[in-house]
Amino acid sequence: MPRPVHAAVVACLCLLTACGNNGTPPTPAPPGVGGGETITGQERLGWDQQAASPAELATFRYAIYVDGARSEIANVLCGDSAGEAGFPCSGRLPPMSNGTHMLELASFIAGGGPESARSAPLRVTVTGTARAAAPAGAAALTDGAIVTTMDHIRLRGDVLLEGLAEPTALAIAPDGRVFVGTNGGLLVAKDGAPTGPVQLTDGPVMAIALSPTFDRDGHLYVTQAVRSESGGASFRTARYRDLGGHVAARMVVLETEPASADPSAALHIGPDGKLYVAFDDGGSSAAAARMSEWSGKVLRLELDGRTPADQAAATPVLFSGLTSPRGFDWTLDGSAIWLADASRDGIERLRVITTTSERPRRVGQRGTFTLPRGLGAVGVAFYAGNAIRDLSGDLLVAARDGGYILRVRFDPQDRARPMSTERLLEGRVGSVRALTVGPDGAIYFCTAKALIRLVKAD
Repeated sequence: MPRPVHAAVVACLCLLTACGNNGTPPTPAPPGVGGGETITGQERLGWDQQAASPAELATFRYAIYVDGARSEIANVLCGDSAGEAGFPCSGRLPPMSNGTHMLELASFIAGGGPESARSAPLRVTVTGTARAAAPAGAAALTDGAIVTTMDHIRLRGDVLLEGLAEPTALAIAPDGRVFVGTNGGLLVAKDGAPTGPVQLTDGPVMAIALSPTFDRDGHLYVTQAVRSESGGASFRTARYRDLGGHVAARMVVLETEPASADPSAALHIGPDGKLYVAFDDGGSSAAAARMSEWSGKVLRLELDGRTPADQAAATPVLFSGLTSPRGFDWTLDGSAIWLADASRDGIERLRVITTTSERPRRVGQRGTFTLPRGLGAVGVAFYAGNAIRDLSGDLLVAARDGGYILRVRFDPQDRARPMSTERLLEGRVGSVRALTVGPDGAIYFCTAKALIRLVKAD
């Protein structure tokens, strides 16, 4: 297999305010690749970017010249923790024909300003198709349609349910029943049809998590944005019992306020059997920093709402400083949580949160990666099933605004470093509103109107 470009090409790009240079970003340093690189065209281009801070880093954009033809590097991901050479960044290579090409890099400031001089050229030889992408005007995904990934995995799309209204969350039971959260409440479906009317109609459903022993106890956890007694909006997380399609026996686990004007929350049961729930900052970054408030936090709780005994300082707060959490999941080995968070400036990031196992439990942020502009993350899931083994360990992010599922693949030698990204179903499904991996190993997602399942094609 050819060596990935992201690991071979390391260019040092300096920011104007970090390095100076008379108002022009400095020229990227020559990539240290020697005699050239043989690639398939599906790899990511990597470089190290010097910057004074992550905020300054976010103002930079990058151009690539292929045989002199300029384009902007797409799907740029940058870490928020700098090494000796700067912040690690990578971006998607543009489409290239088979053969030898010369690549040059340049940096420029978002919103205008002069571009740096080009770097010394990097010679690459493309031996495979650049990437599998939907052509302009591609047909909408229909029941039974085949989708082929850039690494030639064939997936079949099955339309399971149509006529949804503003879906927001999704969970799949072991018996195949589907719990769909919507702005109007909770819908339960089986065999392509609702089992009854929408339930929990007192507020939008933000997130759903099924008990690890759901097949025995029927417990599910639901976070809603509801009207509080003070008249504002609050988050209510409650446990319910499933009675064959109708949920009842509500037990409120936690209620906290305020919710922001555009509320966001995420909910998951972790590998340790604890309940994890994340809330937005309620419109206040100061509240997100205060440990006495639950706004802008990830909380770790027992399933009945108690604080676990191994939590530091006897508080359920696991992580603070969030703005608008859009979903999270654990790596396959359970060593880290990858959480999508959107800041007020519109930048979306994946935060990598690690915890220790000793008592009290200690938490740290290993790094962050900036997501592509205009994505609109609304769900995050690592593929941990066996049905599509080629996707094992890949991270899937639902793109509400972008209209696709972002697939993130990782370096086999460093599972914390993204190696490539792919926009699955771009141009074929419209807005992706919710996403999960089912017990059967299939990928389930909701568009604005339909529930669709992706399975490996025969």
